[in-house]
Amino acid sequence: MIVDFKEIPAANSSDGQQDQFELFAREFLQGMGYTILEQPDRGADGGKDILVQESLRGINKSHDIKWLVSAKHYAHSGGSVKPTDEINIRERVERFNADGFLGFYSTLPSTGLNGTLTGLVAHILTDHFDSAAIERYLTTHKSLGDVFRRFFPASYQSFQKSGGYRDSDLCFPIVDFKLIQDAKTKQFGPVTPLVSLHGEHVLKNVRYSIEESLYTITLQNPVLSRSNGEITLYLDTDTALNTFSIPERENPFLSIHCLVATDRGTFSQNTTAVVTTNPPTFDLQHTSVHRGDRMLFTRHKAHGTNPPQYVDTVHV
Repeated sequence: MIVDFKEIPAANSSDGQQDQFELFAREFLQGMGYTILEQPDRGADGGKDILVQESLRGINKSHDIKWLVSAKHYAHSGGSVKPTDEINIRERVERFNADGFLGFYSTLPSTGLNGTLTGLVAHILTDHFDSAAIERYLTTHKSLGDVFRRFFPASYQSFQKSGGYRDSDLCFPIVDFKLIQDAKTKQFGPVTPLVSLHGEHVLKNVRYSIEESLYTITLQNPVLSRSNGEITLYLDTDTALNTFSIPERENPFLSIHCLVATDRGTFSQNTTAVVTTNPPTFDLQHTSVHRGDRMLFTRHKAHGTNPPQYVDTVHV
């Protein structure tokens, strides 16, 4: 790993530095755009380390989420965060009138804790930043450079010597696709885009066409989901179902053209795939992302792999 989390003193140290990981969590989240509602402090915290607010902005709708943040710094032991380390999660969230639970870990959650969080999704929102996600944001978001330097000086120096931050144009959206199922007929039909934002983008709209069809869809009411710090926007399913269906022939070969408008300009993506309906699969063959004439990213299916594996290439 690029970031050595052991540069931050252990939480059980007695040298006055035991709060550093919570302070890092505050600075990191604030740098990511969260609003700090309650600061970390010493003493009994009632089951929360920090309270933050995340503001999600769609095209014509906005939504604020209040997160209870729990910071666990186990990098010095290397242990994962277990269910016994995060007890009564739902009760803690409700006690502070929050909407969700946000873990912030210098290692990663255990399988048991992941299961606990999954079981809570019907009642509260859950999410977490693990060590890999934190490192990814520290090393790709130049706006977090000062936080990176202050809390991990040795790691930051090594990172700078290896080349540091790359061209911001290499932060780009990638559109993935999935088959969706009609809730009434249970038939698998059209393909809907999932836009993952890799970088500091504000999404404006998405439109795409399949084959030579003139059908296009513009994102109007996105559903936002956060996983490991990455925002994914799902196109409204009903809109897609009412717009077009996969051509009625066996295993159609699709050519999908997609435009994604962001605050950094418009990106184009061309994707080829085979769609099967029995069983329902979306078999990606190749995709490429461009900004203007510049190719930024390619993904292609590796031949002879089962299950399918894909090769990603970022073009500098």
